[in-house]
Amino acid sequence: MKHLFIFFLLLICQIGQAQEDSLFVKDTEHPLVGKIKVLDQGVLTFKTSYSKSDFKIKWSKVLKMYTDTEFMIYISNGNKHIGYLRSQTDSTITIYGLDHEILEETTVNSVVSITRIKEDFWSRIKGNIDLGYNLSKSNNLSQLTFNTKISYKGENWNHAFNYAGLHSSQDSAANIDRNELILTTQRYWNEGLIAFSDLQLLSNTEQALDLRTSLQIGPGKLFVHTNKTIVGGIVGLNILNEQFSNEQEDKNSAEILLGGSLNLFDFEDLDLNFNFSAYPSLTEKNRFRFDSRATLKYDLPLDFYISANYTINYDNQPAIEGKDLDYIFQVGFGWEFNDD
Repeated sequence: MKHLFIFFLLLICQIGQAQEDSLFVKDTEHPLVGKIKVLDQGVLTFKTSYSKSDFKIKWSKVLKMYTDTEFMIYISNGNKHIGYLRSQTDSTITIYGLDHEILEETTVNSVVSITRIKEDFWSRIKGNIDLGYNLSKSNNLSQLTFNTKISYKGENWNHAFNYAGLHSSQDSAANIDRNELILTTQRYWNEGLIAFSDLQLLSNTEQALDLRTSLQIGPGKLFVHTNKTIVGGIVGLNILNEQFSNEQEDKNSAEILLGGSLNLFDFEDLDLNFNFSAYPSLTEKNRFRFDSRATLKYDLPLDFYISANYTINYDNQPAIEGKDLDYIFQVGFGWEFNDD
């Protein structure tokens, strides 16, 4: 009876241990045992029973790992798998499927994203909010800016909500109001292939735009996807509806969309996000538009950050003559939130 009790006790301990993930990190003798929550942008979030706070570990410091947990795993070659990770040697790793078959053998540094499959909805939400305010005695200039982004990452689908707002006022000049909202959906396949759809809403008093509605669809590809760099490109169709606040007639048109993006992160607490879109018109003779956005973010303790942002909108056939170029530069203070 005593031996039977010991057997069941060992079995329970083994089952409990099987639910834990093991992580071997450079310059440490013993493994970390706990729960891998997510790997995103070169940083692994790891939860243990002996610490109230989650560990944030740079992925470049990870040597080995052993998991019995089901993950969605993205590799730098564009492949994605659902399965488990088991290291064979330092810096090498094997990905096993749900039936314990080998899906891919690769290096640790080639793993660029890990997401737990069975996490709830809220654990997949990530976002940030930042505010900026400028005040100048000259002309009593006052400017308020607001930016926020909320994203959701699923097994095959990513969704994002972006909003940017600006209100500017000064003596002897009309107020300037600019509001932009972007809803994005992306579907991912192997080899970095994606399909996307964007709904963009823009109002801008500077360019006499009551509302510009853009519906964009098309394919794209991630050409580079590592733990420090993401480079992607898209091509597609843009259906445009524009409503103006001056005498200009409302427009319905179609455009070709050519775009690209560059995301650099984990460079000594600095992140850079840059993207551009070019729109040659299909229905309006010689019309060409160009949009570009960039954000430089410096991380601070407790998930706070400071950021510098710019947005450029160019239209060679604007509603107001001489207003073909509109740009905004913002410096703000913000906070990043997620459920990791």
